[in-house]
Amino acid sequence: MLVLLMSAIISFLLGFYFCLKEGEGFEQFANQVVLGFPLLILGSILLIVYFVFYVKRKM
Repeated sequence: MLVLLMSAIISFLLGFYFCLKEGEGFEQFANQVVLGFPLLILGSILLIVYFVFYVKRKM
């Protein structure tokens, strides 16, 4: 559970970092679309999965 939470937080923060990273032309596109958005989506999905498991475990 802790590994799932840590990987979700790290991927979400890396996605946020790459979305805000400056660049010119294709470099900025690659940072945002290729690296940033998939990591944000992955981090969000992992956080949702973590909280679902957490709630099921507490019930």
